Amino acid sequence: MHPGEGQIDFRRFVWQLKAAGFDGALSLESRAIDQEGQVEVARIQKSLQFMRELIAERK
Repeated sequence: MHPGEGQIDFRRFVWQLKAAGFDGALSLESRAIDQEGQVEVARIQKSLQFMRELIAERK
Protein backbone atom coordinates (compact mmCIF):
# COMPACT_ATOMS: atom_id res chain seq x y z
CA MET A 1 0.00 0.00 0.00
CA HIS A 2 1.02 3.56 -0.57
CA PRO A 3 0.93 6.44 1.92
CA GLY A 4 -2.65 7.69 2.14
CA GLU A 5 -4.08 4.22 1.56
CA GLY A 6 -5.02 1.71 4.21
CA GLN A 7 -5.06 2.22 7.96
CA ILE A 8 -1.59 3.58 8.79
CA ASP A 9 -1.90 6.96 10.54
CA PHE A 10 0.79 8.84 8.64
CA ARG A 11 -0.44 12.16 10.02
CA ARG A 12 0.28 11.01 13.56
CA PHE A 13 3.63 9.58 12.47
CA VAL A 14 4.70 12.89 10.89
CA TRP A 15 3.49 14.92 13.88
CA GLN A 16 5.45 12.71 16.27
CA LEU A 17 8.59 13.22 14.21
CA LYS A 18 8.03 16.97 14.28
CA ALA A 19 7.32 16.96 18.03
CA ALA A 20 10.62 15.16 18.59
CA GLY A 21 12.43 17.89 16.65
CA PHE A 22 13.23 15.72 13.64
CA ASP A 23 13.97 17.74 10.52
CA GLY A 24 15.96 15.27 8.45
CA ALA A 25 15.14 13.32 5.32
CA LEU A 26 12.19 10.94 5.24
CA SER A 27 12.29 7.87 3.02
CA LEU A 28 9.39 5.49 2.37
CA GLU A 29 9.14 2.57 0.00
CA SER A 30 6.03 1.44 -1.87
CA ARG A 31 5.46 -0.84 -4.79
CA ALA A 32 5.75 1.16 -8.00
CA ILE A 33 5.00 -1.50 -10.61
CA ASP A 34 1.61 -3.16 -10.98
CA GLN A 35 0.96 -6.82 -11.77
CA GLU A 36 1.11 -6.15 -15.51
CA GLY A 37 4.59 -4.62 -15.17
CA GLN A 38 3.43 -1.03 -15.66
CA VAL A 39 4.79 1.80 -13.52
CA GLU A 40 1.97 3.30 -11.44
CA VAL A 41 2.97 6.92 -12.00
CA ALA A 42 -0.36 8.48 -10.94
CA ARG A 43 -0.46 6.41 -7.75
CA ILE A 44 3.13 7.36 -6.88
CA GLN A 45 2.40 11.03 -7.52
CA LYS A 46 -0.72 10.89 -5.32
CA SER A 47 1.24 9.30 -2.47
CA LEU A 48 4.04 11.84 -2.79
CA GLN A 49 1.56 14.72 -2.74
CA PHE A 50 -0.14 13.22 0.33
CA MET A 51 3.18 13.06 2.22
CA ARG A 52 4.23 16.56 1.11
CA GLU A 53 0.97 17.97 2.43
CA LEU A 54 1.39 16.20 5.78
CA ILE A 55 4.95 17.45 6.14
CA ALA A 56 3.88 21.01 5.30
CA GLU A 57 1.00 21.04 7.84
CA ARG A 58 1.26 23.32 10.83
CA LYS A 59 -0.43 22.40 14.06
